[in-house]
Amino acid sequence: MNLLRTAVNYLSFVFAGVLLLLAALVVQILPASWWLKVESVRVEDSRVGNPVIMAVNRTIERDFSGEWLSSLRRLQDGRWVSYCTASGATNYQTDSSLPDPLTLQWWTHPDCHPIDEGKYIMRTTWRIKGMGWLPDKEVRATSNIFVVNP
Repeated sequence: MNLLRTAVNYLSFVFAGVLLLLAALVVQILPASWWLKVESVRVEDSRVGNPVIMAVNRTIERDFSGEWLSSLRRLQDGRWVSYCTASGATNYQTDSSLPDPLTLQWWTHPDCHPIDEGKYIMRTTWRIKGMGWLPDKEVRATSNIFVVNP
């Protein structure tokens, strides 16, 4: 009887370990879109000194802690040159919404405002922080080319 009880305990322990491993694998293979979907980041043309208005279509599917990095590049001599970067960390919640109007100043606060005359493009990367030993996930979105006129 003791041998049978020991075998059952051992098999229960092995089964629990296998279930834990399967659960961890499922979480690791889940795409970043399980937490955050970004359909588009659009930036409107503007004039120097005026707000640069944005339209972002995103859905926070599940609450998560994350970091963001926005990199603004300016067209200079036919090449995209780094103009400025802004970054931060926040807690993303499904009931969150973006400000109206959404401005580039808010999106890149405090590092990328004001911006000079020129043609620009922006890439934003969100890093969804993994829990414990689970890996981080990333979502990237690149804006349209936009112009800041004199």
